[in-house]
Amino acid sequence: ETEQTDILAVTCALLHASNLTMNALSADECEIDKENVHLDDFLSLMGFTSEALNQALCYFSIKAGKESHTRSLPKLKAEKGLEAFVKAVYGALFDHIVRRINSSITVKSDGKKRGGSQADKLIAATIG
Repeated sequence: ETEQTDILAVTCALLHASNLTMNALSADECEIDKENVHLDDFLSLMGFTSEALNQALCYFSIKAGKESHTRSLPKLKAEKGLEAFVKAVYGALFDHIVRRINSSITVKSDGKKRGGSQADKLIAATIG
């Protein structure tokens, strides 16, 4: 039951994330729109802070030797980063669900369905 709740929470968070918007501060700097009605729900469901999300989406770091430089991203690149994040998490969630389903569906070698156990000569039925 908690796994189902977690899956639904992540799904809801991703739906909210797809509605997040960025504000351009200049040609090469932006920030997450803190007035967006979806932001608080997304942050709550994912356990992120607004500052951490803004840092992750609107800035990037370059390390050269022992030095580290942080630079801002333009609005379009930050939006593409958010889109990539949503797609990656959806993909990982889908893969997890398929693995869970596949692990619960097994077929005995004589053709009779059997759920979840590792009896003699089981052949796993797979999805995907």
